[in-house]
Amino acid sequence: GDRKGGKGDYYGDRKGGKGGGFGGPPGPQIIVRGFDFGTTEEQVWKHFDHCGEILELRFLGEGTAVVKFASEAQASRAVDLNRSTIDGNQRYIN
Repeated sequence: GDRKGGKGDYYGDRKGGKGGGFGGPPGPQIIVRGFDFGTTEEQVWKHFDHCGEILELRFLGEGTAVVKFASEAQASRAVDLNRSTIDGNQRYIN
């Protein structure tokens, strides 16, 4: 993905668009569960970046995040990573 801006701003010019679930640009999204308290947005971004263009990434609370992709095919590739690990612990993706 292409990230712009400072720490914590992984959305660049696209932040604040319309449609598609939880804000920002439209696109299919996945829910990822099972994070440690210390897991960073950067770690999650790097874990899913090879699946396709990430439009938005947002933590929803303790241990859960939503990752929005540009296409259904990209989101599907991310779902294939169910039970993969970040920092040694499994993540549950749907």
